[in-house]
Amino acid sequence: MTTTPRDTGALIRRIGMAIWGERWQAAMSAELELNDRTVRRLASGRQAPPASLLEQLAAMIAERRDELDDLHATITAYLERSRQP
Repeated sequence: MTTTPRDTGALIRRIGMAIWGERWQAAMSAELELNDRTVRRLASGRQAPPASLLEQLAAMIAERRDELDDLHATITAYLERSRQP
């Protein structure tokens, strides 16, 4: 299966929203030290993301996932304790 620029643009937008929320382009640009025009080109699919950027984003996603898993476990444990008589 071949990945098209449109696919990579959609992927970058999806990642951006998941990590940084509504104003993801400015946040991504600042945090990853990317030119804002570069981020716009990536988001539109006009520029393919380099593997190094995708690796960096994958690491950020994994870190977020771990943080969210920890929070989920903490909330679950709290709820279980609060339900005990």
